Amino acid sequence: MRLRAFVVGPLQWRIRDGRWKFQFVPAKILSAEGAAGVVPTDPNQSRWNEICMIAAGPMVNLYTGVIAACIALMAKGQGYEPYWHLLALVATLSFVSFAGNLIPFRPEASYSDGARIYQLLRGGPLADLQRVFNLVGATLVTSLRPRDYDIEAIQRASRTFTSGRQAFLLRMFASFYFQDCGNIPMACQALAEAESIYKDSAAEIPAELHADMVFGNAYLRHDAAGARLWWDRMNSKKPSHLGVDYWLAQSALLWIESHNEEALEAWTKGNALAKQLPVAGAYEFDRDRVSLLHQALSLVPSVAAQA
Repeated sequence: MRLRAFVVGPLQWRIRDGRWKFQFVPAKILSAEGAAGVVPTDPNQSRWNEICMIAAGPMVNLYTGVIAACIALMAKGQGYEPYWHLLALVATLSFVSFAGNLIPFRPEASYSDGARIYQLLRGGPLADLQRVFNLVGATLVTSLRPRDYDIEAIQRASRTFTSGRQAFLLRMFASFYFQDCGNIPMACQALAEAESIYKDSAAEIPAELHADMVFGNAYLRHDAAGARLWWDRMNSKKPSHLGVDYWLAQSALLWIESHNEEALEAWTKGNALAKQLPVAGAYEFDRDRVSLLHQALSLVPSVAAQA
């Protein structure tokens, strides 16, 4: 597994465009949440590996609860005796978290750890979702590309996940798969399905995911109005990271709107960033899209002269 993100309350470290980036999120200042984002170097790893990783979180809660309870019970006569109730509170919260996480239930669009383990054991829709995300994550650290996604798993999971961020992502992954395979009509169809989900899930879709919709509408569908709509949606969410996807989206939008010189300027910025990306399948896919857009720009006489 490779670490890709680490979050402690408002402090967030993530790898963006191959480099670690730090972000402070004031809205999370009172949050006690924490997470570590990892991706597999082998997307075909044993299902039991997945189960052990999921179970590790609740087991840490149990371990913390036992230690806190033992220290609290031994507090009498110790220097920390006045604070035994704080240790008891930590123990109680840890035990509740341990038990609650292992109860198999599905609140809204998410799954508890117990539900995830149950689904993996029985091979339910979450098993397909987990495989899809493992493959997508692996493209960031291996030579696997979107064309190596398991499209059948994506389609099976899509039949279960029909709303929310996960459903939107599944359709976007399908679009990337078909783009990388050169099947543009199917890539456009997957984009249309993602758009149909967005209406009821807009609040869950971060600004960065809008860039691919801008590019898809502009370059794949040649829909200037659609590309502009997604660009405005993205900017309304105030994107915090202007990476390759952002400049690729802006260049494609300006190209389809016939602002060719401005499109080339945006493409140049995106191309410079793309050259700095590490060697990995997902980044090779990005560089290929940059190259394809440059070919389209080169067909414009005024731009071809500058290029």
